[in-house]
Amino acid sequence: MPTTPTIIEGFVIDPAFLDQSKAINGILVDESGNVGTLTPKALSYFDQPAVYKDSRDPGDRVVNWTPTTNPSLVVDETKFSDFVTAINGLVSPVSTGFFKLLDKLFFDYNAGTSHEDLEAALVADEDIAAVYVADSFAMSATIVSDNVYASNGATTSVSVPTFVTFSIEIPHGSDTET
Repeated sequence: MPTTPTIIEGFVIDPAFLDQSKAINGILVDESGNVGTLTPKALSYFDQPAVYKDSRDPGDRVVNWTPTTNPSLVVDETKFSDFVTAINGLVSPVSTGFFKLLDKLFFDYNAGTSHEDLEAALVADEDIAAVYVADSFAMSATIVSDNVYASNGATTSVSVPTFVTFSIEIPHGSDTET
């Protein structure tokens, strides 16, 4: 009998959206509408924030800029403890496929790519296909733009959807969990 999927909500952050030419940057930004950063309002959604970090080499990322940083997913460890336990308990990590999925849906966004073509790209990528539940993604129609900062102070404007939803399947004990 199939189990009910576990729904988690989180924020995707990436230090690329903070001015890399500064020696010290704040963790929280005051402006709303920024991409890949947390605001005090966003942080108010958490009881106990936990960070799922991308462990890939930044140069292996496929995004709309030259990457030198890696994203993280911030979830509430109290509300989504089952997800945290499941990810931490994996014998074989799924982080490569998971973060490639996030990059493809958020940071490699291209307005000219159809839903069907994007779906085909997701299932064709071996790492993503290992965790992604086919035909499960939906993307916000609202697109926002923000700057990505290089360490030399140069900026690149990128556009991303305000949210995406998707399903993944991960091993959990002798079964899988969606």
